[in-house]
Amino acid sequence: LAAATGACAIDMETAAVAAACARRDVPWLGVRVVLDAVDDQLPAAVERLARQKSTAGRLGAALGAVMAQPESVKDMWALKERSLVCADRLAAVLARLLDHGAGGEPQTKPR
Repeated sequence: LAAATGACAIDMETAAVAAACARRDVPWLGVRVVLDAVDDQLPAAVERLARQKSTAGRLGAALGAVMAQPESVKDMWALKERSLVCADRLAAVLARLLDHGAGGEPQTKPR
């Protein structure tokens, strides 16, 4: 898809929100952060971990990955660190939007 369209990211979730808001004539704003590039591959251990439905399953997948490949800790830690950076950037954008409104103008506080 990236080669065909030149896309640097794929966002399928926001389209559903946009459609639901449009049907109800509700204004909305989508803000996303991108953790991984379109050509990045998640480590296999992280993919297995993401497929788990329960806390016990996630714990088992994480422990299994560490036992089978101790170096997978490095990959999981790097992903965690990138996630934290993205979360901080998203929080900064959201704080700015709350302070200035979606139109970029500072909001006046009611007296």
